[in-house]
Amino acid sequence: MSLFSMSGLRNQERLSHQELQLAFEKSRKKHTITTKDRKLTDPCSALDLCCVNYFSRIRWSKAFCKEFQHFFGLDDQKTYPDQPLFFITLTDVFCTTDHDAPWVNIYSFKRKLQAGLRGLHYVGMVEPGLYVNVRPGTRWSNKKAVSRHLHGICWGENREQIKKRFCRLNRDGWYVSILHSQRGADQKEIPDARLPNNRKRPFLADKLRYLLKSPQKAYRIYRTERVTRDGEIVPCFKQKKSGLRKGDRITLFHLLKGLHFPELQQPVGRGLT
Repeated sequence: MSLFSMSGLRNQERLSHQELQLAFEKSRKKHTITTKDRKLTDPCSALDLCCVNYFSRIRWSKAFCKEFQHFFGLDDQKTYPDQPLFFITLTDVFCTTDHDAPWVNIYSFKRKLQAGLRGLHYVGMVEPGLYVNVRPGTRWSNKKAVSRHLHGICWGENREQIKKRFCRLNRDGWYVSILHSQRGADQKEIPDARLPNNRKRPFLADKLRYLLKSPQKAYRIYRTERVTRDGEIVPCFKQKKSGLRKGDRITLFHLLKGLHFPELQQPVGRGLT
């Protein structure tokens, strides 16, 4: 079975597509959707690889998974490469804009997000994270924001090397999150389903689904309090996420409708060529 089939991406994206079509009809922002916008989601537009087209996303994701599988020589018998893989998330306030920014330089964001990966093999995709409410006091001054961040899979170093690299990236401020308490660079080894106690779960396919998915959540940053070890109550910020509302889907549609999947793929570093 292919990685794409195991990922479950098709069903997830079909539901997202249905929710977007419903938003076109029911959202209070539906007046912003033009006839031209609607055509962008048609099956006949799949070959354009527009980021808001469900059929394009399936076509792109199939090709992405096929190339990944072929590169490592994976099949039903060999389900994991002969070296560790790591799922990474990179975010930086430099790659954050207002939700209604008239123009976004996606290429400068991609250069920033790949800066700390020099020497690694990796593939990834840039995704917009929609913040519908940001309380004052964070590294972002406006109430709403869109954080372009990178989800990727990397290899070429062992667990200790990757851990040290990402600790250094966070310590030296290569990636700075909106929240002061949040790391900008995060990594986690993708488990090998062949190993004991891993229950044969398709961990790698799960991560590919997450990497290739359309935006699924909206984020909110709120002010709260925490208790220190000394019993002192101090203010702090926390982030929570929730499912996209109809208006959120319209906002994300407008953010993505001018982009195509090759533009969002992170340039390959010493990897799939």
